[in-house]
Amino acid sequence: MGLVTTKSHTRIEKDRNWHNYETLKAHFKKKSNTYKEVIFDGAQTMTGTAAEINPGAADTIAFNGATTTVFIASEADLTALDGDSIWIDYATSVGVLHEAVETLLDTETSTATEVPVGCISGLYIDAVAAVNGDALTMTGLNRTKTDDLKGWYVIGCGDATHRPGEILTILSNTAASPTVITCTTTPNADWAADNVSVQPTQHPDVYRIRRMYAETESPTDNYQCVCDKDQTNIYGVIADANTYGGAGSRYFALDSNYRCFLGQLILTAPLRQVGDGETWGHQVAITFTPKSETGQAAADITLAFDFQDKLIWEPCIELEPATDVIIKVHAILNDVVFVEVGVSFKCLEVTL
Repeated sequence: MGLVTTKSHTRIEKDRNWHNYETLKAHFKKKSNTYKEVIFDGAQTMTGTAAEINPGAADTIAFNGATTTVFIASEADLTALDGDSIWIDYATSVGVLHEAVETLLDTETSTATEVPVGCISGLYIDAVAAVNGDALTMTGLNRTKTDDLKGWYVIGCGDATHRPGEILTILSNTAASPTVITCTTTPNADWAADNVSVQPTQHPDVYRIRRMYAETESPTDNYQCVCDKDQTNIYGVIADANTYGGAGSRYFALDSNYRCFLGQLILTAPLRQVGDGETWGHQVAITFTPKSETGQAAADITLAFDFQDKLIWEPCIELEPATDVIIKVHAILNDVVFVEVGVSFKCLEVTL
């Protein structure tokens, strides 16, 4: 969702049978629709700057605006994580949901190096023995897989000087003789020091991370994340000492096979006083895209609410497919640091 000038929105619904979040769920349950709730709970200490709630890591969670390949990585190498399975649930840029896409942290190179989502690198990985023009010679690809590897991908793994994450198409290769791999681009001599992994399935449109989970608890000071090449941007994270994680205080509506609703928002904050008995409060800004009427263009809306102690808002607003809900909180007085603000919101996804 590209944020644009704030606009208003009018929608007239006939025979609407809900007025709060509980009656919204009851309506679809009565109609025997299948539905899921996406529930986020978080809290953080902030200043006067409007900010989202991050999912427990130091990095800011970035928007993934490009439909490029993303990677699984850990903050630092740790032998205990080698070969670990990571699962992610994500939505594409058009809102198509993919659940439980598995990848493995690399078993034969540093787990701090990115491994592409969808790559089962432990099965197809080896070192590059030689570089001759545009040909890479392998020492011997793992032959566990008997299928022809033609049309698969090779992903380079190494440090920044070794061009990590470059995608090279295998133009001609068979499991019987997996020694020479022809690349779509001419590699430089640094490739000879790299390891590569071959993946049968690539997921190039990982647009919004919904959830991540791992078979091994993320060690202290060593979180696991979905990121771009070299971990320049972080799109989702499993925080230290966790096995589950996500992308923070955001929600992304699914495609037109679902009806998605912004159902309930609850904010709590300590009531504080400053000099002369003056009380100060907080503000929440919510940006979302209501579902448009026929003949009405979809438009982003940003609503801001001031509150001091607690705010409960149950709009039950239907969302335009494949759009974001962004929640930011800040102190009204810019020079005041408050202790903690809690954010809880629920979105309902109804299968049509």
